[in-house]
Order: sequence, then C-alpha cells, then structure tokens
Amino acid sequence: MSEERPRLPLRRRDDMERGSKRGRILFWILFIAVVGAGATVLFWPRVGFLPDDEGMVPARRGQAVGLRSVVLYFADPSAEGLVTERREIPAGAVLEERVEATLRALAAGPDQQGALPILPREARVVQSFYDEEDGVLYVDFNTALVTQQPGGSAAEYYSISALVRTLGANFPEVTAVQILVDGQPVDSLAGHFDTSRPLDVATWQ
Repeated sequence: MSEERPRLPLRRRDDMERGSKRGRILFWILFIAVVGAGATVLFWPRVGFLPDDEGMVPARRGQAVGLRSVVLYFADPSAEGLVTERREIPAGAVLEERVEATLRALAAGPDQQGALPILPREARVVQSFYDEEDGVLYVDFNTALVTQQPGGSAAEYYSISALVRTLGANFPEVTAVQILVDGQPVDSLAGHFDTSRPLDVATWQ
C-alpha cells in the first residue's frame, strides 16, 4: 500500500504560486532594463566626437577650422609691377573672417627679400562686410591707411592694385571692393586715384 504524499495547505500553495509569478515578472523587468541600457550606450550618438562627412567636426561661427593658403600681392622693387607670395592664414568660418586675416597678413608685409609692402604697417582692418546680392566687399580701415600713405601716384597705385588683386584672387565671389576709412568712403588714398566708389575686380589693373 503506497503512502500518500502530504499536501500543502491551499493558502500556502497560492502564496508560493504568487511569489513565483512575482519573481518571474521581476526577472523580466530587470532583463529588459539591462538590455535597454546596453542598447542606449551602444547606439547613442556621440555628439562632439563623431566627424561629419568631410572628416571634420563642424565649426561654430567664428571658430577657425585649420589653415588656408592665400596669395598676397606686393610691390616689385623695380617698380615694374606686383609680385606674389603665398601665406598660411587661419581658415575662419565665415568669409569676413578670412578677408580680415588675409588683409592682416598683407599689412604685415612680405616675407621674401626684395618685395615691398603696399600698405602702411600701421593700417588695420576695423571690419569688413560682404554684400552677397551685389558681390561688393566693403573693407573698413583705420585712418592710417590714408594718413600714413607715403605719397606719390606709384605708391598709391600699388596700394590699391595689390589690395584689389589680393581680394579678387582669394575670394572669387567678390566682384568689387569698396574701401572705407572710419566707416566712410574716401575720395582717394593719396590724391591720385578715385576710391569713392567700389573698384571692379575684373577691370582694375
């Protein structure tokens, strides 16, 4: 005669079944939480670290992203024309920043022996503004551009020519250059050439 296995009281069986269900629910909740956290870490975009399509991190306005090679024009010592020189400048995020960096390098003078500076060393670019609709670049200098000019038609010609040709060579979107001093157009730099209106890049020689 087989012995009958003792049965648990009904309430205790119910308690155990409910406990087992709670354990399984808790297990799946923890499992889903762990999997979700792992997926977030794995696939969350790493802002500030991933490069864009060009392999460069996009720059904010006003933030340099490297160096840019520009061509600068200086006076030939034999007074037969202009000579060129390449220079590395900060590659600003906007056109006006690149223009101002280029003109600072131009005002600093040539590196090569024999070439002559075409802007007074004290000349400074206060600001610049590019009008996209007309293609005119407005460049505002301090008063040293006119007060420190050495005088003579040749010196004035080389100053204007080198300035216009430097800007035209490095910024093809610029079709004309308006020279300003203290925010206002000037009739001329030294009394020989008209600078009261924008100077056409294509026709200025």
